[in-house]
Amino acid sequence: MKILERFEARLERDLPLHSLIKIVLVLLSIMLLQMTGSIWTSILRKIWQIMTPFVCGFVIAYILRKPIRWGTDHKIPHNVMIFAVYIVILVFLYWLISSLVPMLLDKATGFINNLINGVNWLYAKYAQMAENDVPEWIHAIVQQAVSALTSFQGLLPDFPGSLPNVISNILSSVTNVIFTVIISLYMCFQWDKIRFTIIRVTRRHSRRSTEALFLINDELTSYLRSMLLSMLVKFVEYSIVYFCIGNQDWLILALLTSIGLIIPYIGPTVANVFGILTSLSLPVPNIIILLVLIVVLSNVDEYVITPLLRARTTNVTPLWALFSIYAGGTLLGIPGIIMAVPVYLSIHAILKMDSKDSIEKEGKHEA
Repeated sequence: MKILERFEARLERDLPLHSLIKIVLVLLSIMLLQMTGSIWTSILRKIWQIMTPFVCGFVIAYILRKPIRWGTDHKIPHNVMIFAVYIVILVFLYWLISSLVPMLLDKATGFINNLINGVNWLYAKYAQMAENDVPEWIHAIVQQAVSALTSFQGLLPDFPGSLPNVISNILSSVTNVIFTVIISLYMCFQWDKIRFTIIRVTRRHSRRSTEALFLINDELTSYLRSMLLSMLVKFVEYSIVYFCIGNQDWLILALLTSIGLIIPYIGPTVANVFGILTSLSLPVPNIIILLVLIVVLSNVDEYVITPLLRARTTNVTPLWALFSIYAGGTLLGIPGIIMAVPVYLSIHAILKMDSKDSIEKEGKHEA
């Protein structure tokens, strides 16, 4: 009994009643959130669906503000430049859908055949090296990969027949697309007001918030500019490489390599794997040249071209990039994957500013 009394006295001394009540309330709140998780998830999903056109419209206006400002700096009226940019984008999308997409679909069958041949070639070489003693799990993986590619290939010939259903699905979401375009167009016209409003609101909160906002803007502007230029450079580089070694799918592979930059490290790596697999049916010297060029171009892009294209030093380590991509994909799917690195850069800019302020404060105290 004395032990129990001592324990109660110590508990009352170390954990007062009001602290105990706070802990109980926090635990009850967590339990309530867990019990009503489906309701909150549904509410958040609805909020995201409502906010998606506005968020996408803001992102489009943010990306287009640079070419629009370039036109106004060259004495082109602001409104005329906005319409000109949107017309150019619409014409490009029309050309992409009407010309490039059918051509890519036509080449897709051969591309998948080359992938299947590449997988079978690797399996045959491994079987020869292993003297036909291939583990069952490797055989099962190869069979699953070939089966998946074959089943996907079977869908392509029926694409014209399924085109009405595809168009119907597109038309079902055309309202959201049009709404997003209208919002982005409005934001382009009112960009200066939106910008000044955001600055005024952050300045009312604190001066540091405004400084953080400008720092995030600089980081994202540098990232978007370097990424677009890098995509163009990658497309030109790998178009020449795959065309010169005789790969018939050079256009598809160049596009995959270029678009893959949206997902750092993972996207270009997957595109290179596809390029190697589809080239395994070529002569051995061509394959060796391709492997050497991929290694050389990867290092040239990383250490020469990318630093030249970036106006600022934006360090995205592989570990943090992969973590950001995984977290973004888990939370928001494909949009989260695309936004992962920009969000990471924004958080990194704020943390870097806080670290710089801490160092300056320590320096003042020491002085």
